Amino acid sequence: DYYRTAQQPDMVIKAGERILAVGGNQTIHGVQEVLRKTRLEVTQLSLDQKKYADAERHAQDYLMFYPGSADSKKASFISLSAAYRSQLHSQRDQQKTNTTIEQARAFLEKYP
Repeated sequence: DYYRTAQQPDMVIKAGERILAVGGNQTIHGVQEVLRKTRLEVTQLSLDQKKYADAERHAQDYLMFYPGSADSKKASFISLSAAYRSQLHSQRDQQKTNTTIEQARAFLEKYP
């Protein structure tokens, strides 16, 4: 909360990643929700800070841990957006481009 109030997104990301690494006892009521919100916030901030690989990784983790969440669509879009923004130029390896296209098709099928 301090770093969020001080508008230091890099520190919010670092603190959030630490929370996710430690995790705590997930059986305690409320901890699961804190972890879910933290994972989504770190995902969004990573995208905002142009850390596309981190944003995509965190979004995929979110989708793996919380597939039925109301924020799954947002996490899917962040993952797709990060993949799109991290593509290489057309003269380079197009593996990432092809993966992004497939991811976009899957997104459109799931969320028309």
